Amino acid sequence: MGIAHHEVNFDSVTFENSAICINLPNKKQITVVSIYRPPHGLIDTAELNRIFCSNSQVICFGDFNAKHSSLTNRNGHLIYDWVNNNNFSIIAPLLPTYFSNSYALNATLDFAVVKNISAAEAVAINALHSDHNPVWFEFLLQMFSPSHSDILQPQIGTDSRISSPGIFRATQQSTALEILRKQ
Repeated sequence: MGIAHHEVNFDSVTFENSAICINLPNKKQITVVSIYRPPHGLIDTAELNRIFCSNSQVICFGDFNAKHSSLTNRNGHLIYDWVNNNNFSIIAPLLPTYFSNSYALNATLDFAVVKNISAAEAVAINALHSDHNPVWFEFLLQMFSPSHSDILQPQIGTDSRISSPGIFRATQQSTALEILRKQ
């Protein structure tokens, strides 16, 4: 059993993309998009709007070729202004993701833009012999997994007594160790 999802197509002239829509257990969906934008030309925010209007929760990550940390290039300003005007968030690693032969050209070009995602983290990983470091993204999705009571109730039922002798003995031993540590 995998994660229920389906492919989504977003036609774009200014970037390549691969997208899916994940069906969450609470009958909601989240759109996840991986993008690559070539280094030349301007970002078309209308194309990004189509992606972000597709769902109430969206994660769009990849190589935007727009400098995030310094925001000194035109595409960096376009993304920054677009994100702020739409109340989205940029999730980017602290370290640069792109390395040039010139130290002055190191930049964070790989990041995520998210909509209605409350917690996320990005870490650049120095693992490849490439001018780009891969980025590990971790997102905390509310209501993605069933609640604890939904998991435990069918497993242990309403009777809270421990009927397994092994679990009962382990609980007693753990309690005994705690008592010994306090003495």
